[in-house]
Amino acid sequence: MRLLAILAGLAAAAAKPTARTKRKPGLLIVGLGGNNGATVLAGLHANNMKLTWEGAKKKCTADYTGCITQTRAMRRKGLAPFKRAAVGGWDIRPTPIGQALREARILDFDLVRQLS
Repeated sequence: MRLLAILAGLAAAAAKPTARTKRKPGLLIVGLGGNNGATVLAGLHANNMKLTWEGAKKKCTADYTGCITQTRAMRRKGLAPFKRAAVGGWDIRPTPIGQALREARILDFDLVRQLS
C-alpha cells in the first residue's frame, strides 16, 4: 500500500502534459544485464511487439498482468503508459541482454528466442 501512495505522489507532482506533449516515463536500471533488468526489458518489448509464444503448458500472449503501474487504479492517478517508457541503465558485466536472458532461464525459451 505504501508503494501505491509513493507512486501516486510522484504522479501528482509531475507536470501536467500540454496538448502537444505526451508523458513518457523514464526507467533507470542499475544492473541492466542482470535477471531483473533483462526481464523488465523483455516484458516491455514482448508487450510492445504483441508477442505470443509456447509456454510450458499453454500458448501465452504478452500482457501487463502483474505490472502495478498498469492497473486501472494507477492509470487514474495519471501515470504514463509503460509501453512508451524510455529505459536505460548499466551493468558491470559486458554480457548482451539476449545472452543474459538465455543464461537466466527465467522466461520461456520460445519467448527468449523471439526477443534475442
